[in-house]
Amino acid sequence: MNTSLGVGLLIGGIIGIFIGATFGPSQKDYERAVGQCNVVRDDYVSSLERAISNVEEANNQIGDAQGYAWSSYNEMGEALDNLYEVNEVDDPQTTCY
Repeated sequence: MNTSLGVGLLIGGIIGIFIGATFGPSQKDYERAVGQCNVVRDDYVSSLERAISNVEEANNQIGDAQGYAWSSYNEMGEALDNLYEVNEVDDPQTTCY
């Protein structure tokens, strides 16, 4: 009886491996998924770099304006006129499967 159980498990294992190999993701599917994930990563890295650049630009504007904090009214007005809103960075909304 133990022999028949062992043979049954061996046959079941072989069938399971065959089904997994037949219906599982192929190497091509894996490579496609990795490529897609690389694109997503690149999109987010690009967005992050733009956001960092925008924050640095805003900090420079603030620093320039602070230099006029105790200046004349006209000089402070000119400093405020030179301030502008930096662009927000949109979420690329790309996904990786």
